[in-house]
Amino acid sequence: MSKKQINKVSRLLLLLVFSINFNFPVLNAQDNEEVINRCATMEYLELRLMENPELENKMMAIEKYTQKWIRDNAFLTSKNKEIITIPVVVHIVYNTSAQNISDAQVHSQIEVLNQDYRRLNSDAANTPSFFQPVAADCQIEFCLAKRTPEDSATSGIIRRNTNVGSFTLDNKVKFDSLGGSDAWDRDKYLNLWVCKLAGGYLGYASFPGGSPEVDGVVTRYQSFGKYGSAQPPYHMGRTCTHEVGHWLNLLHPWGNWGGCSDDDYVSDTPNQEGPNYYCPVYPQPSCSDTSDMFMNYMDYTNDSCMNTFTKGQKLRMKAIIDSVRAPLKTSNGCQPVIGIAENTFIPDIQIFPNPSNGYVNVISSHTYTQDLEFIVYDLLGNIIMESSVAGSTGINIKIDLTAEPSGVYFLKITGMGQSRVEKIFILGTK
Repeated sequence: MSKKQINKVSRLLLLLVFSINFNFPVLNAQDNEEVINRCATMEYLELRLMENPELENKMMAIEKYTQKWIRDNAFLTSKNKEIITIPVVVHIVYNTSAQNISDAQVHSQIEVLNQDYRRLNSDAANTPSFFQPVAADCQIEFCLAKRTPEDSATSGIIRRNTNVGSFTLDNKVKFDSLGGSDAWDRDKYLNLWVCKLAGGYLGYASFPGGSPEVDGVVTRYQSFGKYGSAQPPYHMGRTCTHEVGHWLNLLHPWGNWGGCSDDDYVSDTPNQEGPNYYCPVYPQPSCSDTSDMFMNYMDYTNDSCMNTFTKGQKLRMKAIIDSVRAPLKTSNGCQPVIGIAENTFIPDIQIFPNPSNGYVNVISSHTYTQDLEFIVYDLLGNIIMESSVAGSTGINIKIDLTAEPSGVYFLKITGMGQSRVEKIFILGTK
């Protein structure tokens, strides 16, 4: 790392950015004016640095390693097709029934994360053509945990009733003893807390390097997922997409000071003066003659206007998953407890094309002595279609999902006392 880069990192962590106010007013559901803070991650980091001055040195070391990793691995990463799956535990900390969001709302948020981080989001086509060449499938997926740290079966959803009216940036939501919910092992799980946040905060995250007992992402219940309590214009799950980006070491595109001389240490996100709000019309330049990448998930626009990460951001996330967050790669949190396994041995079945435009072929030349059943589920567990094939030599069926929205689906095949579950990725149907 050059002296100039080290100085920039030091400036980042001194956090004088907090003299700049990036808040703006909107109207909430009760028609009372509320000042919304789209992201409180930097304010949260400032508090943690005041509590633990050694955190600055640790974060500087992480940044130095990150930039070296990118220099050494950029080419290899472009050739690597490995998919990293991160187990997730969702802590719903509620004071009222409205805050106790449904399982369906939780599942919709996991669906959004999987779509956004794999560039399977239905609005990916809205990325301007100028930025399309750097738009990235980050090869990161998320699953609700299927086992606890003690190896018991779980849904990955924890519910805690609290007498706390609302939470702030003081970490109380992350401790049972303070009215919240204790974090699970951060080396095995991404902890997501959902609660009522005071101060107009939509969410905040912990950068890599902090204390394990408070590591994770906090999102207000009105900005989590796509259904139920989610309120426009933050009703498409992109607050969590944004905050998980911070948890994976991404910065805002304007850096941390703002102004055209600062940046986010990512080469393919143009420098920009500061955050963009609402839904700008492309092009919207503030520091160049092209445009700000206001549709980037790490900007501040409305959920409906966000649609992309970049290849450079992918490298930063891969670097942190290969270092500070490397233990997640060997976590068994997504593996069902013995006795409820989803995948057993149904041999010689091919599923293609995958991803597809809605038509998926399932073929096999194997001899099956019993009938096979095929069920397609969406991420909320709803059955989309069912079919069966009599025991015979060979299978050749076509699954038609052209009437369904783009996204991730699951094909469960059962027969002969066995089962098999495969993911199906559908693009461009609706």
